[in-house]
Amino acid sequence: MLAATGIDGASAALEGVPVSARVDFDDVGATYHEQLDARLTVLIGGEPSDYSLRVKVRETIAHARRVGIEPTQAAVLDVGCGTGRMVQLLHGQFGRVAGVEPSGGMIEGAHARGLGEGVFQQATAERLPYDDATFDVVYSACVFHHVDRDAHIAMVQEMRRVLRPGGLLMTYEHNPWNPLTRFVVSRCPVDHGITLCRPGEIGAAYRAAGLGQLETRFIVFFPKLLSVLRRTESALHRFPLGAQYYVSGTR
Repeated sequence: MLAATGIDGASAALEGVPVSARVDFDDVGATYHEQLDARLTVLIGGEPSDYSLRVKVRETIAHARRVGIEPTQAAVLDVGCGTGRMVQLLHGQFGRVAGVEPSGGMIEGAHARGLGEGVFQQATAERLPYDDATFDVVYSACVFHHVDRDAHIAMVQEMRRVLRPGGLLMTYEHNPWNPLTRFVVSRCPVDHGITLCRPGEIGAAYRAAGLGQLETRFIVFFPKLLSVLRRTESALHRFPLGAQYYVSGTR
């Protein structure tokens, strides 16, 4: 089985590179997604990274409904939203959308999407600018591998804080067990110095933060060449071969 990779957050499979060597997203904010799309096209002849974003949008909506949350009546927060592409795709699908991003260069691109005043704010995952129990769904997309492991629990605790009781937390990440994913992301110039996160690492942070109903699902299995097989992907979510995965839990 072949797997497709959609790189919409940032990552690389290079190990042992210090955090100080990683890319400054303020410097690449304006061209970030153009660089990612060019790298995907050259390496695997794949689709632009919007494809994996659309998969995440579908999964976010579907999983919210699986835990009893109706998206059109719910508020959703994207933690580490980058230039706001996924928030824009969720706009109209959820009752309220919001995104936070620490990079000034990235947040400028997010504001340019014209979704309204206050949708995007510059902030870190460790200190979200919202009151307790503000959102029904909180997610991050390919953010955790940019953060030192010893900060993961604090991030999850803070995201849990802004969740309403019964709310859903989701963490999307690149699958380090997929060799094509590792190949592509290790050659992406904007993602130098990253170590991918294993699902068990994310799950451990969730448990430490007191979340329940934990689940891991693998997504994005087939490249464009095999797109006819994508209708079978929902039945494959337990197989650790997808290009990406997500861990979910409820407050």
